[in-house]
Amino acid sequence: MQVRSKLIRGFVEAKMHTQNKTLEQQQSQIQTIKSLGDTDYSGSLALVEDKDEEISRSALIMFRAKEEEIEKINMVVRERVHAQLGHVEEETKCLEEI
Repeated sequence: MQVRSKLIRGFVEAKMHTQNKTLEQQQSQIQTIKSLGDTDYSGSLALVEDKDEEISRSALIMFRAKEEEIEKINMVVRERVHAQLGHVEEETKCLEEI
């Protein structure tokens, strides 16, 4: 019975410690935001939006480049397949003559 109560007490203490840590972190974040001030916050928000837009543009450019690369590879493969098909048709005609 004592082991069980010690376990429960330990669990409760750990839970309270975690909650206190979370509360301290939240209060620290609030203080940080307050210390930035409204103008700094809105300015940094604009910087974040600019970076997000830049990242989006960059991702789109990379996607289009990759898409073009895939299309080129498809064309090369298609040409090779048609060349091979032509070769097979010629061989088939030669075999039919024999």
